[in-house]
Amino acid sequence: MPLAQDRAGAMLRMKVRIVSKDLRGLLAHSSLLNPLRHGSLAVALWSHKLLRWLVPYFLLGLLASNVALHGGAFFQLTLLLQAVFYALALAGFALRNRAAGLPWSVPFSFCLVNSAALLGVLKCLGGKTSGQWKPVRKHSAA
Repeated sequence: MPLAQDRAGAMLRMKVRIVSKDLRGLLAHSSLLNPLRHGSLAVALWSHKLLRWLVPYFLLGLLASNVALHGGAFFQLTLLLQAVFYALALAGFALRNRAAGLPWSVPFSFCLVNSAALLGVLKCLGGKTSGQWKPVRKHSAA
């Protein structure tokens, strides 16, 4: 039986729960984000947590900008590249239960993680909690 982390749906739910919980904790201790008081800890929290969770919002803004500005060659190219990347991610989703590797797995994993970040941030800001996590443990016969 595969681990929960091996299945896309379980992985998405787990990451949504983690982002939501961690963001709730970070917001409860928001003074830690002040680099004048907490130096490198604040910089680490901004770069390794908060900005990473905001990446899907930046990606949506980038996509909207490329659609709105598609008149120029640069924006047409970047829109095409985005469309190819997301098409590869969709192919990775469709092939997720098969032994499919590159080029599908990387775009699919990237989109899965960023979808979880988007949903986790929305869940946190919406005030929803996930309850308590209970790990599944395998008991071996002694």
